Amino acid sequence: MRDWKVMTLTNTAQSMTQAFLTRALHEAKRYGENRWVFLREWIQNSRDAKASHIRLSAGIDGDREWIECRDDGIGMTDDEMRRYLFRLYASSKEVDPASVGVFGVGFWSILLYDPDWVLVEACSDGIATAYRLDCRSLDIEAVDPSLQQDGFRVILHRPRHFIRVSELESEIEKHVTAFAGPVQPVPPIPHLKLELNNKPMNRPLPQPQYMADTINNGYAEGFVGFGRKPWVRVYKAGILVRDVTDLHELLPSRGQQYTPNTFGIHPQVVINDDSLTILMDRRSIYEDAHLLAIIEQCEQKLKKKERVVLRSLFPLNRFNQCLWLLDGLKRRWKIASISIVFLVLLSWLIFRVPDTDTVPLTASTVSRALERPQSQTTLDQIFDHWSEPKIDLPQQDPQTWDISVTPAEDLILTVGQLSQFDAKKGLLPAALTSDTAYPELEPAESDYRIRMRISGRNRIVFLPLPTGSALVKSSISLDQGEIQNLMLSRAGSPILTLRSLQETHVSYRARRNHSVQVGSHPSFLEAPPKWDTLIQAQLAEIQTISSLDERVAAVRILLASHLSYARDWQSIRRFNQSDLDWIQKVLSVGRGDCDVMNGMCALMLRSVGIPAYVEVGLPMHGQGTPASLHAWTNYYLDGWHHIDVSSQSQNHEPLGSGPAPNPIPVATQTDVSSQSPNPSTRSSIPYIALALTISGLIVLWLKRRRPANPRPDLEAALVLGQILEHDVNSDNQHGNMAHYAPVLRLLNGRHVSLRQLQQYAKTRSPLMGRDEHALIKRLHDSVWVLDRDCPYVQRLRPYLPDCVDLDDILRFDSPFQMPSCLELVKRVLSSLDKKTHLVMLENDQTPIDLQVRLKDGLHHWIGFSSNSRWINESQAIYDIDAKRGALIATVELISRTLSLRLHIHRVLKIARQNIEGASHG
Repeated sequence: MRDWKVMTLTNTAQSMTQAFLTRALHEAKRYGENRWVFLREWIQNSRDAKASHIRLSAGIDGDREWIECRDDGIGMTDDEMRRYLFRLYASSKEVDPASVGVFGVGFWSILLYDPDWVLVEACSDGIATAYRLDCRSLDIEAVDPSLQQDGFRVILHRPRHFIRVSELESEIEKHVTAFAGPVQPVPPIPHLKLELNNKPMNRPLPQPQYMADTINNGYAEGFVGFGRKPWVRVYKAGILVRDVTDLHELLPSRGQQYTPNTFGIHPQVVINDDSLTILMDRRSIYEDAHLLAIIEQCEQKLKKKERVVLRSLFPLNRFNQCLWLLDGLKRRWKIASISIVFLVLLSWLIFRVPDTDTVPLTASTVSRALERPQSQTTLDQIFDHWSEPKIDLPQQDPQTWDISVTPAEDLILTVGQLSQFDAKKGLLPAALTSDTAYPELEPAESDYRIRMRISGRNRIVFLPLPTGSALVKSSISLDQGEIQNLMLSRAGSPILTLRSLQETHVSYRARRNHSVQVGSHPSFLEAPPKWDTLIQAQLAEIQTISSLDERVAAVRILLASHLSYARDWQSIRRFNQSDLDWIQKVLSVGRGDCDVMNGMCALMLRSVGIPAYVEVGLPMHGQGTPASLHAWTNYYLDGWHHIDVSSQSQNHEPLGSGPAPNPIPVATQTDVSSQSPNPSTRSSIPYIALALTISGLIVLWLKRRRPANPRPDLEAALVLGQILEHDVNSDNQHGNMAHYAPVLRLLNGRHVSLRQLQQYAKTRSPLMGRDEHALIKRLHDSVWVLDRDCPYVQRLRPYLPDCVDLDDILRFDSPFQMPSCLELVKRVLSSLDKKTHLVMLENDQTPIDLQVRLKDGLHHWIGFSSNSRWINESQAIYDIDAKRGALIATVELISRTLSLRLHIHRVLKIARQNIEGASHG
């Protein structure tokens, strides 16, 4: 054990009295009864101290055990430790909105752990301080520090409670992952590493057991779903601050607005919100409008998911789907109407495809611009610090560039290309090297006249040109300096090499409607080595298309299904915090701006064998003022063409395949929509219809492959049985999905619902028995026999319609001897209806009526007890007067069949008339 050197105590340290520790322990109890809560407070303090690595250690040394936490945060000075650590309700984080802790009490939750002594060390700006607190003698002393780098360290020692070190580690791991597994660093730190004895402890946010769905409300994120037990967990910066069972506990003043209706399955919610305000009692959160919006969003999602959770647990067959729709038709007429309107609109959109291929690349198509930092004021410095294509926010002030074009028109200046692929950074600018001289052109009066300032920091300069134009080589001039040569890039753009480095202006001309014809370069086919499995399969299918134009269109559709245009804080934060490869990062975010979306488009085109790269340009307005940078995709099909997948107007104009038209003024929405459809677009309508037809056939084929009567998982029998039992007991049975779940098993292998069984029982008697019963072979094929061993049949037996047990029918086949007083009525019944039988049963005090369909037809049995009093009295009269006794027995029999089926009662009345006639005769 280390020998601590006692140092001179300060006044603050000497003031650590028993009263202070008593008060600190009282405040620590606000954090709950869990004595491991200090682990959360340690990690929270380290995170708030801007740490990027938190290392937890634990071990057993003889009869003692210890736990240590060490981080690489900003640490604390000796003065800060006295002011904030050894005083209650004092915190340096009160004005920091990124901090989770704020009260200056959480550190002393270590007292709940009941340690013998505590060592606290801190180092700030290379100066370290250490104190040792003896919790038994209530002494504090300054000791020699061991920290040499900025950070914080705390160690707890106490008598041994665990037999093995693995048990101690397991207990710490359980609480660390529950309290702070999803911990997030303080921005701009990219990642916070959490370890226990060199084992990673970082975990994602917990998800519900069933049907988890994401929630998003500004700065809040999380999941909602269902599970076996209800819980609501609230995190701030990935640290657990509340763990309750119901949403209304987060906002008690609002009251309980949402009550779960799904019996047996409970809501589970997890929320992570960095803007929550935690109150002093640590058991409530400040009730603001932001928290109310989060709770309302969770409640809305839970209500919607409740309507589908039963469908997930109880898949319906087609017959039960029809029953469900018919029973709830009045409540679903709105849904039916909305579905019809949606189908009509979908059909209208399919057969009214807008003409997007005739809109040229103009300033209007690049209104969503890509801004760069304000420090870049010359075009030759755009790619000097280019890290990767990423999502940028629009700036309030537009970027200014020292460039002028005469005459002033709406046009696009091409200022560079992104063609080199890097797995971590996406498409990057290619090196400005070339061994091909730029061709000569003669100047003309209609040429563009361009003048721009260059920084003088780059010897090789990319000269921007309007789209669809070429440089007039003889027109280049510098205000200062000398030109070494002018070369042609791989994409046909001019590259200017200077002899000396100095800031100056360059002037030159550009020939309208003229482009330098170049071919594709092998570097424009450099594709990612590996895509995701789904995208790889889709690209492989696109590559089988023979027409290259159709390949481009298919890539455009594929890209639109995975990415959408966005430039918001949430997308930027997700993009910047991800450490995945560039392609996986873009797909996981699902959003992008012009350079991100067109970068993905270029890589997809390369993967299907079409050379492509991203071109960056600068829109120029008619007044001669430049806008912000924009990016689009160039691809090679017998010449260079361009496409902009980040704009609603998808452009597809030839560049470099002959004279290109001058950029036209900004087109209004009316101008675009009034253009005549392209014949190629019209010809695509049959292909769209064919694709929809094939998709429909595939869906029908997949449905046919499914079991006709799907069964729920028997492992969930307990939960499903609770839901079914609750359903049949509820007042509103119709419309509840569990009522139509085909969970009742028949002996022939089919499964029927409770609703089906109720309808079946209106016309015939359902039977119940086991598969090995001897009577099974005699039954008609249409007879339903419930499997008595089915767990749902056993659980719902009190709620099922009246079912005939197969054992009762066997008793009818072997009856007791018929009394003499009923022999006459039995013979008359047999003569009137050969399928109606009168039988005597043992110990059945009430009449039993069975209606069962055997192989030879429908049979009726009327059973009476052999010990009935009226039979004994009729038999006594029969012994004196046979005709009178038989008539009395028949009348008694008719009076006891009033509750039976009308057919049997009518047959008995005819039998009575025949007996009376025989008696009178």
